[in-house]
Amino acid sequence: MTIRWDKERVRAQAAEEIARSDPGERPLVTFHAFGASRPWKRLDWLGRALAKDCFVTLTERTVVVHDVGGFRFPGPRARRWTLPRDGSYLVEDSGRGTLFGHVTLRLPDGAGTLHCQVAHYWQPELDRFVDELTGVPVG
Repeated sequence: MTIRWDKERVRAQAAEEIARSDPGERPLVTFHAFGASRPWKRLDWLGRALAKDCFVTLTERTVVVHDVGGFRFPGPRARRWTLPRDGSYLVEDSGRGTLFGHVTLRLPDGAGTLHCQVAHYWQPELDRFVDELTGVPVG
């Protein structure tokens, strides 16, 4: 089941977290995703059940992946990864489905990839995220 997050509230919480840790940095796009850091996790039902919810935020210099705070404290919380925004190599794959879109991000230092499934509700943000990083629309 997909949770329908309040987009404005999520954007505000992500901006607060980024301002607290990186003053002067401005978020451009934020979206909610189900993230699995190993390819096998996205293939079996147990891996999907154990996948972490995350928020992905694109700023002017970085891509920030936040953990979701949980039921009592919803919204972006602790940073899981901060990825440098150095060209189009960061996005390995992206696509659009009927209910979910996806984007696969390369993690730094050869740590693998992060496969993010994005609900249809967040599709405009995913489109802008991929377009900002690669210059190519989601296919």
